[in-house]
Amino acid sequence: MATRIDRWVLKRAVQQIQHIPDLKVLDTLCINPSGQSVGDRAFHRDAIDALAEAGSAVCQRICLEITETAAVTNMTDAVN
Repeated sequence: MATRIDRWVLKRAVQQIQHIPDLKVLDTLCINPSGQSVGDRAFHRDAIDALAEAGSAVCQRICLEITETAAVTNMTDAVN
């Protein structure tokens, strides 16, 4: 369920940012995906696709925060 929620949060965040008339008012929106999503290659593909479609102006304002625990548990995926 966590990965489905993370997909929804990322998609919704992108949509909300796209509706901001002047992106200069938003510095950074941090999203903290679950450790489950960090280790899920399908989530990686979906996130990459969503961000690529959103464009660079939106991507420059999104920070995906990955906890140390998730990174250590999924070291190979975190490096990629």
